[in-house]
Amino acid sequence: MKRTALALTLILALLGSALTGTKLFNQAEANPSPSGPDATFRIVSPENKTYRTNKITLSVTSEHAPFWYYDVDGALVGPGMIWIENSVSLNLSDGSHTIVATAFALGSACVTFTIDTTAPNVSVTSPQNKTYESFDVPLNFTLNELVSQIAYSLDGQDNVTVAGNTTLTDLPDGDHNVTVYAQDITGNVGASEILCFSVEVPEPFPITLVAAASVSVAVVGVSLLVYFKKRNP
Repeated sequence: MKRTALALTLILALLGSALTGTKLFNQAEANPSPSGPDATFRIVSPENKTYRTNKITLSVTSEHAPFWYYDVDGALVGPGMIWIENSVSLNLSDGSHTIVATAFALGSACVTFTIDTTAPNVSVTSPQNKTYESFDVPLNFTLNELVSQIAYSLDGQDNVTVAGNTTLTDLPDGDHNVTVYAQDITGNVGASEILCFSVEVPEPFPITLVAAASVSVAVVGVSLLVYFKKRNP
């Protein structure tokens, strides 16, 4: 059904060109796979790169063929349609896509590109929502994709860039919170949940008091020993 509709449309294009005096090129005279700057039919947009939007504009350029059609990922878009405009708006999902545009009697042009609008997923495994008896707390996290930059914010302060898992050092006693951010190679930024935890380091045992008490006991012991010796010559 699609092929029949396409054939009919091509016939109408031929008739229209004949009526208007437009010269259509023979396939043997045309470049079947235009790709260079001298190509008579080529895709201008999209390019072979990664886009951060699902809205893509398909644009072609041709000096000789006003009639063209295209398919996306092997599926003919608008079955049997010939487009006279030189651009079409597309709404595509994340992932890799291939578009083939074909101009009647001139051949086809192809482009492959990627759409990535999804931010990285950042999962923090440490610290946990508990109290730590240390001024140094490990900051560990996992990512679901390759990223170009990682940073964390402690207690709402400015971001600190890190290369991976690290340690939060010299934390004062009290409540704290931390958020980890990651930016992928496309520029999408993902953030972890805000992790809340506390630091409460016990006071060190007073060693000086123990030493003083030990000295006192020793003095008392010596005094008692001298006393009893005097009582029992």
